[in-house]
Formats: sequence, C-alpha cells, structure tokens
Amino acid sequence: MKRTFNIEYHTLWGESLDLVFEGRRIPMGWKGDGIWSVRAEASAEELKRYSYEVVENGLVKRQEWDFHASKAA
Repeated sequence: MKRTFNIEYHTLWGESLDLVFEGRRIPMGWKGDGIWSVRAEASAEELKRYSYEVVENGLVKRQEWDFHASKAA
C-alpha cells in the first residue's frame, strides 16, 4: 500500500529530509515553502512507527528523539 507523508520543516541550504521506518530510509522531496513530501510503498504494519532525519552530504545531522505512531490499520 502507498502512503503519502508531508511535513513542514525549514532546512538549511544543503540539508534534506528522510523518512525512516523499519530500518528503511527514504529521501523526501522538497515541494517549496518548507514542505517536504514522499510517497512510500509499505504495509500498514511497517508504517506503524516512523520518524524523520535531517541529512547533509549523506550524513545524518539530526534525528527525532522518538518515532511517531501511525493510525494506519
């Protein structure tokens, strides 16, 4: 099943966001005005817990303290 993730997050030049779940890291696309988005193919079970990471030059600069809990069934 495909799900779309959107988040408003203002990055610095050269930074990007990744969606992280089940050991997978998926790069997000910048849509403008601070909005990042990605459409991810995964089961509802895989997407029950996810987080975001700020990446620069392939290295994680910041990561969320904990995972989000999805309401996907």
